[in-house]
Amino acid sequence: MPSKLAGFRPNGGIIKFTHTSDGFKIRYGIWNTGTKGTIFFLNGRTEYIEKYSETISKFLCRNYSVVSLDWRSQGLSQRYFGRRDIGHINDFKEYQVDLKAIHALKEVKQLPKPFILVSHSMGGLIGLRTLISKNHGFCGAIFSAPVWGVKIFENAVLNLIKGLAPVIKNPGIAKIKLYPGGKKPYVLQTSVKENSLTSDETQFKRLQKIMKVEPKLLVGPPTVGWGLAAAQELEKLSKVKSPDIPILIFMSAEETVVDNEAIKRFAEKCVNSKLVEINKARHEVFLETPKVQQSVWKHVDDFLLKLPVTTTRQE
Repeated sequence: MPSKLAGFRPNGGIIKFTHTSDGFKIRYGIWNTGTKGTIFFLNGRTEYIEKYSETISKFLCRNYSVVSLDWRSQGLSQRYFGRRDIGHINDFKEYQVDLKAIHALKEVKQLPKPFILVSHSMGGLIGLRTLISKNHGFCGAIFSAPVWGVKIFENAVLNLIKGLAPVIKNPGIAKIKLYPGGKKPYVLQTSVKENSLTSDETQFKRLQKIMKVEPKLLVGPPTVGWGLAAAQELEKLSKVKSPDIPILIFMSAEETVVDNEAIKRFAEKCVNSKLVEINKARHEVFLETPKVQQSVWKHVDDFLLKLPVTTTRQE
């Protein structure tokens, strides 16, 4: 049976499922059409492969192959407790397990080198953890509005969550929502004018249409267990050395989701990074107006040109 989402993806790709080492069923997509290298696109909390179909297409047009995935407990991947009204995780290390499962696939190993990490929001926190590990295999990284600090996680909230860790780790407590909601997707509860993601009406309506076509993509509020895991990961990664590969970081001038000051602090200690603030952009720089995207992609193209290029495929 054809997928409801087939029309929202670039042509020429495959969408499949695999299982992680701890038993989660994960959905992934591969577009093995480019020869310059491969983009590993890591999306954010509540997101899914099709949300970035236009971004994937633009990388394909630049002769890159692309691989992406739905993290556990979101998209069409397996959900914790079988629930779509919450977004849960016990430990952020579990996202690394998801990514390792994708890396281990034969069809991924055969994708053209070099490998380049591109991430957005929560994907930026996951991606940073990946890049400080040994033998990560990436030659460069692009971060869009990375979660290196979150507006809802002010210091007092962080300290409270961490202080309650023994209680929160109780399975019955861990899956309680951090805040109310979970019956309707965010994009169906707000408007183009009021939403925090994009100022572009066409992009916003496309996101609304996708959620109406496939309601199973719904992800509700994070659980207190997710909040604890995020708080602990933020604290750990605030103390690590910066990755030693070239990094391009996008920060939105009209950001209301992540903490731009935290992004600035981490960028300052990166030895080989460039921080770019995008004017007239909300949280999603890759889903902004054509004029904003023109600026974003100019920086992306300049960055990619400086990375090593090879058409050799790993067997």
